[in-house]
Amino acid sequence: MLTTKYDGASGVREHIMTMNDMAAKLEGMCIEISEGLLIDFIMNSLPVEYGPFRINYNTRTEKWTMSELIHMCVQEEEHLMGMF
Repeated sequence: MLTTKYDGASGVREHIMTMNDMAAKLEGMCIEISEGLLIDFIMNSLPVEYGPFRINYNTRTEKWTMSELIHMCVQEEEHLMGMF
């Protein structure tokens, strides 16, 4: 999970759900990953195009829930798609 990177092929929502599923499987093996740590893993898996988005998240005092992360990442993906 630490080396997983988003490749843009399937969409950011699917990427996040895949990483969430990985965390659930680890939990089944008694390796619990907090939501905050999982969100950090997901943010670090995003490509360089998401750099300003990641900086914005990291400067916030309030961190997002998983559903907020999905919503914001999908919005950012749509924004980035509109730029190209």
